Amino acid sequence: MGFCFGGQHAFLGLTRLGADAGVSYHGTSIEKYLDEAPRVTKPFSFHFGSEDDLVSPEAVEAIRSALAGKTGDIVMHDGAGHGFAREDSAGYNAAVAHASEEQAFTMLDELKSVAVV
Repeated sequence: MGFCFGGQHAFLGLTRLGADAGVSYHGTSIEKYLDEAPRVTKPFSFHFGSEDDLVSPEAVEAIRSALAGKTGDIVMHDGAGHGFAREDSAGYNAAVAHASEEQAFTMLDELKSVAVV
């Protein structure tokens, strides 16, 4: 799980480290590593704000295209800016933070119910 710059690490954890899942909130620079997208084989939940001044809508669309057909969600939250999920951020948006956390934790809870063989 990563916020801002850490969001890129959540993505790279999926592609390079074999993470069981990835969660990103307003993740920056993911689009720079999309050549690694074919290595994503585990679930993910990536959340972006439509008003983010650090992650463009074009970057989000590139991420969405690169991960099409994979198991995961890429959500663009209307009206949210950068830092929407961080309480210490000027861009914090409680409603969007709660909604994005619910989506991400639902995905993580579903993983817990899968039997490990």
